Amino acid sequence: MSRSLPSLRVQELWDTILDFLRDSQPALRSAALVCTSFTSRAQSHLFREIHLPTSHCGMGRITLYDRTIAQASQLALLLNSSPHLVRYVHSFSLGICERDALIPLARIPWTSVHTLCLDRMHYIPSDDFLGGIQSLIGMPSLRTVSLGGRGDDSWSTQELSLILSRCGPGVQSIGFKHFNPRRHAVPIDLESLGQRPTIRELRLERSPGIVELFNAPAPLLDFTSLHHLQIRNSSDTIAFDAFLRRTGRTITRLSIHARDEMQTLNLALLPALVHLECGEFVCGGPNLNVLLARAPPSLVSIHLSLISRTLQEPTFLQIARDFEEVVLEHFPVLRQVSLAARISLHRWFIPDKCDDDHPALIRAMQNALSRLHKKGLLTVYIESN
Repeated sequence: MSRSLPSLRVQELWDTILDFLRDSQPALRSAALVCTSFTSRAQSHLFREIHLPTSHCGMGRITLYDRTIAQASQLALLLNSSPHLVRYVHSFSLGICERDALIPLARIPWTSVHTLCLDRMHYIPSDDFLGGIQSLIGMPSLRTVSLGGRGDDSWSTQELSLILSRCGPGVQSIGFKHFNPRRHAVPIDLESLGQRPTIRELRLERSPGIVELFNAPAPLLDFTSLHHLQIRNSSDTIAFDAFLRRTGRTITRLSIHARDEMQTLNLALLPALVHLECGEFVCGGPNLNVLLARAPPSLVSIHLSLISRTLQEPTFLQIARDFEEVVLEHFPVLRQVSLAARISLHRWFIPDKCDDDHPALIRAMQNALSRLHKKGLLTVYIESN
């Protein structure tokens, strides 16, 4: 026993050192080859998150497509020859979800993946392709799923329903991006399905047609405990009203990022709403005030983002004052209004004069919302994109 204790302490020291290198892929690769005492810990960081393809820069679509297939085949070969690596993978992302890239990866016996992203999915009738997606989305370890289409109508509601019907029971967060499926009869045998996953977070980006799937009398996902709804250019007014009438009572956090949502969403259907996040504050100022006028008085925090150039617009001060009036009148338990100014770092944009002076930019926003600032409710900061 006296011999094993020193060895244990040394191994813990190596593991701690390697943990500090988790963001350095070259260092971890070197460490894995230097000493067997380093290998397991280094590999656990190297394979924790897998994103294919590894790079998009300077590549045409065909080259990128071929590279994705090649990398998927290489990864499947590696994991099949070294199956102990599978347990290290916690997050997996496939940037181009085509049949030839998906099938080899769907055959891997994944055990620990809790975050799955399948992007740019273009459906071509194929049982093994659909079955491969069902296999991945049905992993018992999954907690978060993101599915991305290509903005076309290659998918139908029937095919998407077949995928969602196999969703793992532990999934709590699901997102859709660029999905606008064709409407189609959905002959799903609900009695043959297992327990529906309880969704606590729903994320929609440019996918207005998806909500129709969830308005069925017996939806494939359980939204009775939905807490966080995040939408961007996805609000079909009629469909969303129907969806929120069934699910809105439990939603406590709402994130919206487009003027359309500000104008059409009925926040009166969200009586438990506590946190509201809004993008395009100035560009959609009047619409934002209309949105807030329908919000329940239970709001505790409001987060807004704006582009710093809008501070120089002549209408900014009036919009800010109107917003301040609505906030102070409608929300008696409000604790925080956070305002973030987004500054672009891209060189091809001509920066505003105030962009180079962050304190001046912050003061300008504090002055525009002086009543909130004096009450200690306002937090202002700068973020870059």
